[in-house]
Amino acid sequence: MVEAARTKIGFLGSSAASSPHHASFKKFIPANIDFTFMQESGTHSSLYDAKGKVDALIAESKELIAERGWNGLIISGAPKEALNPGM
Repeated sequence: MVEAARTKIGFLGSSAASSPHHASFKKFIPANIDFTFMQESGTHSSLYDAKGKVDALIAESKELIAERGWNGLIISGAPKEALNPGM
């Protein structure tokens, strides 16, 4: 039997990959999904640092998808969407 390729999903957010906040999500991720938490570059201590940085976030997302071979990417939304109308 041929083993199916694992699906690779990235999660790009403002908190560090090691944040305890992510632990609650991990139990919902199926075993056949390679799920990687990553912190956005340039993120500081405030979620509000995302204001006006959509282009940089999209560029970073494209680079990470190419580098890591992700099949999909989740970008944490709030407050990014509220701070960047039209995102």
